[in-house]
Amino acid sequence: VNVKPLRPEFGVVVNDVTEFKYSIEIPRCRQGTTANRTLFIGIISATNYFEEREDIRGTWLRHLNDPHYHRQLIDVVGYGFILGQTSNETIQSKIEEEGKKYGDILQVEMVDSYHNLTRKVVATLNWVNNNCPHVDFVMKIDDDGYVNVHNLANVLDNLSPNETSIYAKQVDDQRDVDRKTRNVFYY
Repeated sequence: VNVKPLRPEFGVVVNDVTEFKYSIEIPRCRQGTTANRTLFIGIISATNYFEEREDIRGTWLRHLNDPHYHRQLIDVVGYGFILGQTSNETIQSKIEEEGKKYGDILQVEMVDSYHNLTRKVVATLNWVNNNCPHVDFVMKIDDDGYVNVHNLANVLDNLSPNETSIYAKQVDDQRDVDRKTRNVFYY
């Protein structure tokens, strides 16, 4: 009732996108230490995908935090796995332990469901807006994606951080990922 539109021309606000609450938070983005492009990475994940998050921490995320892999073209100033909430107390307890251990869980106070994926992304952008004021680029990726660190560094090196834009790549081929075996099938 008392929510003001972000812009008057937008009219009535249905969902106040600036009022998300976070039950587990990650540290604010650190200030970039180099003249390189700064990047925040939001990895959309589900509450029970513990193994997927471990795989990411051990592969491309580890490489992104190692300057030898990307020739120091980009500076990752923050990242987090974005989760909703679960009613399963055992899973919630494990998420809290994971958050304490790694410091990379951003849990949004909303039910973690396929229906709420868009809201999780908006909650991520809201968090970045409030906690990463000087970041050049924000990357959103799902927990079943893999980042080629060299390609990412090269792409960001050719983009202007002063240009307000959204970049995406359309995938033309259909694929199916078997989460149990981590096999990607193209057909």
